[in-house]
Amino acid sequence: MHELITEIIRRLKKWYKPQEWWKNADYSPWEIMIAIAFSSRTSYKQVIKCIERLRRAFRTPEDIMNMPNERLAHSIKMVGFVRRRVIMLKKLAKIIISVGGISNFLNLDTRTARKLLLSVPWIGPKTADMILVALFGEKYFIVDSNILRVLKRLKVVPQNANIYKAREIIEPLIPKNERVFLHLALLHLGRTICKPKPKCEVCPLKNICKFST
Repeated sequence: MHELITEIIRRLKKWYKPQEWWKNADYSPWEIMIAIAFSSRTSYKQVIKCIERLRRAFRTPEDIMNMPNERLAHSIKMVGFVRRRVIMLKKLAKIIISVGGISNFLNLDTRTARKLLLSVPWIGPKTADMILVALFGEKYFIVDSNILRVLKRLKVVPQNANIYKAREIIEPLIPKNERVFLHLALLHLGRTICKPKPKCEVCPLKNICKFST
């Protein structure tokens, strides 16, 4: 399995240039946190629109806490799941304020930060860990539904594995310095080529993927 993972990484490095958007976006750490929290089950284009709307007048956790729920709901309506995301955003803002602001939050140890993030309604392990990758520099291999589909087609995880089981199996096999790259590359592959109806003929992994044969 180690050899297969190594070959997958080698091929993807020829095909995909890492795009760690959180390092290049003109977003504050607070805005990055919101973007990641909203990205689950929402297109990134809609998330960008939402952040741009929020940042015009509500750039800080304090701004969010002081915003009436109805106005906040209107401001984030483009990302969907509005009622639950209002609750999530208010709770997230409350936590950041409770530790003395975003700078203090970023100085917490990752275990404490993760525990606080997981206390927020509708922030699960995948979202919490992605925030830790972006803001704390953690080296995790996070699996979402797109990546899970690719991993199953490559037969590196069982067909009945969920995103958490797949990560448990694969993450220890990936060198730490390659985990974020592999996450981003497989995410892009799953979104653009290895879709539910895949474009196997243009896939950089077609020669090592049994699904395409």
